Amino acid sequence: MKPSSRGCARSHNKQFNAKGAGMFKTTIAGSLPKPEWLAEPQKLWPQWKASGADLAAAKRDATLLWLKEQEDAGIDIVSDGEQSRQHFVHCFLEFVEGTDFVNKIKMGIRNNRYDAMVPRGVGPLQLNVSVPEVDAVSRALETTAVRLDQMLSRERRFSEDASHQLRTPLTSLRVTLEASRLDPNANRGLAIDTALEEVDRLERTIDDLLALARETPPSQSRTDLAAVLTALDDDYHGR
Repeated sequence: MKPSSRGCARSHNKQFNAKGAGMFKTTIAGSLPKPEWLAEPQKLWPQWKASGADLAAAKRDATLLWLKEQEDAGIDIVSDGEQSRQHFVHCFLEFVEGTDFVNKIKMGIRNNRYDAMVPRGVGPLQLNVSVPEVDAVSRALETTAVRLDQMLSRERRFSEDASHQLRTPLTSLRVTLEASRLDPNANRGLAIDTALEEVDRLERTIDDLLALARETPPSQSRTDLAAVLTALDDDYHGR
């Protein structure tokens, strides 16, 4: 980046912030030219001019230089300018076992607009080191899979519980009403009261099932077992 372009970018950014009140942040995308002491100049996929610890230090120095250039130019969101990688594909594949970076082959890139020397696949692929971006995606997918499994299990449990819990009071309600209709001497008022009790029971069951579906524990209360047994005995013997 030339000094004149730095001044122009800085002046333009200040004017924009004054007029636009900072609605948009400025940034750049893609790679920036690598210094000649870091990699071969004027090449699409340049070769590094150092190795090992010296290469790591050179990458850091080049990154710091471009960060300073972007800050001086008034860029709001700076980037590393891809100073630490030869190519975005190489950056990932160099950590994958089963790729040969020594005996590369020529391959047409982007609909054969240009040729590039690329590594070959020579065996089963396996990631040997942690790549933060890949790890983040893996964690997100794993979390999503767990949540989906829990959701499906909850839905299955809800369906099973709903079928079982609703069938019994509905059957009891039907028996009560049909018996009252068939028996000319039946106490209709008592039959209606019994049916309303079953409706209340249905409403409580539906509330509990909805609470289960929402993973909200239903309200806990003590059950008078003697009263339940007495009510069942009354129903069975016709009160």
